[in-house]
Amino acid sequence: MIFDKTGEVKDGFFVVGWSHNPIYLLKGKKPVLFDGGLALLGRVYREAITDLLKGDSPRVAFITHVHFDHCGAVPYLKKAFPGLEAATSQKAKDILKRPNAIRLIQQLSREAEDVLTEFDKASLVKDPFEPFEVERVLEDGDRVELENGLTVVVLATPGHTWDFLSYYVPEKKILVASESAGSALSSGTIYGQSRGFRAVPGFPESACFSGRADPLPGASLRVRGRRRGGLFTALHSKRP
Repeated sequence: MIFDKTGEVKDGFFVVGWSHNPIYLLKGKKPVLFDGGLALLGRVYREAITDLLKGDSPRVAFITHVHFDHCGAVPYLKKAFPGLEAATSQKAKDILKRPNAIRLIQQLSREAEDVLTEFDKASLVKDPFEPFEVERVLEDGDRVELENGLTVVVLATPGHTWDFLSYYVPEKKILVASESAGSALSSGTIYGQSRGFRAVPGFPESACFSGRADPLPGASLRVRGRRRGGLFTALHSKRP
């Protein structure tokens, strides 16, 4: 099944904000976020998260990579939810220290307004993107315990970018892979280039959450070949 809207997908796991460029929320005793969305949509994400958590706050934002559309709202959310920690790779943390990278994120964030036609302009956050502190540096193979019986396994999956991390919640069979799993085609197949997914036990029975509009509950992965040292993958899911 392809899920192309906001809301609960499975087992307390939610697509929030905007289905085309979402943040993912995993509810629990210690709620966490996956990815940081667009800077302009910071308020939209915050309102959705606040509504779902009803007085609780997310503890960690697990960031896949620091492209403008995956980390842009993190500064806003860290202010909205005091104590929210950003977690990502050392490479991503280093990128956030580069003035030219920050300027590019700011530029692309401003230009994204042109595609946000379904949102009231008054709801958009116009403050320029600011670099943020990364409190947790993660590496391939790390296991982050959220609460008893619930963990996040960190997978280095370079390909889309070299700072890329994917996140697997084995107890719920949820993989947050973003663009490391590729981009959706109209056929329902997603093609991408990445490394690391062979290390995910039970992946064919997992739900895969990509970086764009169509999370794929129940997707299956097939390794299709190699190019430039990476793995081409194909994810298959039936459209409703």
